[in-house]
Amino acid sequence: MLDHETAFVEAFVVPDKRVRYRELLASGKRGKLTAKLDHTRDLDIGMARSIAPDNQDADSILRMLLDLGASQTCHVISSDSRLDGQEMDLAAVLVDIVGHGNATFVSCIPGRLGYFEGAEKGERFIFKA
Repeated sequence: MLDHETAFVEAFVVPDKRVRYRELLASGKRGKLTAKLDHTRDLDIGMARSIAPDNQDADSILRMLLDLGASQTCHVISSDSRLDGQEMDLAAVLVDIVGHGNATFVSCIPGRLGYFEGAEKGERFIFKA
């Protein structure tokens, strides 16, 4: 679990916020960390690929992630407490989060590939290092 989360911070959080995110992970203050996901300004958007509006459904996003090398299992960092910190089936988590307004980062390959579902409508990005 920490490999996915540490790699997420190192690869996809803006450099000046990484220390704070690492501190939150180490202290067990997940609520503060996941609350920050609601505002994408701490994520390095330079690592993000926007998803065309006609491909912003769970099935299309799943196909894109699998084509980029994702496996069927992922790690979830989410403002939704029932999902946060879980290892989950990628297809199932995408069905659960796409379009539901809870900021969630799905780590597919630690520090190399992930998906972000923001709290705002249409805020969907694939993160690739």
